Amino acid sequence: MNLGALLQQLRSQGVTLSRDGDALKVHANKGALTTELHNALTVHKRTLLDRIKETADRLDSTLPRCELDPANLYEPFPLSDLQTAFYLANDPHMEFHVRPHYYQEWDVDDLDVNRYEAAWNKMLQRHFRELVTVRADGNLEVVKDPEPLRCSVRDLRGLSPEEVSRSLDEVRAQMMRTELPLDHWPWHDLRISLWRTQGGNHARVHYNHNSFFSDGYGTTRAFQE
Repeated sequence: MNLGALLQQLRSQGVTLSRDGDALKVHANKGALTTELHNALTVHKRTLLDRIKETADRLDSTLPRCELDPANLYEPFPLSDLQTAFYLANDPHMEFHVRPHYYQEWDVDDLDVNRYEAAWNKMLQRHFRELVTVRADGNLEVVKDPEPLRCSVRDLRGLSPEEVSRSLDEVRAQMMRTELPLDHWPWHDLRISLWRTQGGNHARVHYNHNSFFSDGYGTTRAFQE
């Protein structure tokens, strides 16, 4: 099988190739790599490796490179297209005024509140370049020296099950309708309700975040810490 026929056959079978040093990596669905194709790949291995390298070198020379620019970290920069749409829709004079935010909650047994709060702030320190606000001119700006995020704790231990349920519903009703700020930090709202049953100690994490900036990764990553 010549090289042209081999490439056509690989394309029709959905087989892709990549290079790892002098090794040719083959990515194929089960059953796609027939004995004939395997033998042809062995014959043309060196030519395929050279072609992959040439293509990679050409792309490296033509595509722009993203590089850190710490000297201009706090310089204003434009909104993305999606953020611009959210920003315009946030105007209360718009016919369909809406700004997305996202409320979530989880129940956790024996939650160590101090450790959980510390994990949150450790995670935010790692992602400090993502903590931005919207300026009056509509540009974004990275927050300088953001204050630590604090968990607001509501201690319901000692209350009856009915009172606990009512209190949890009140927090949910309030937070799920609360839009968070765009022009200052923090734009996370993190609260914890604690209660006790005969089965032990329980906590509910109430988390409202501003979808304008955030994708909701925070609570999951904080738990992983």
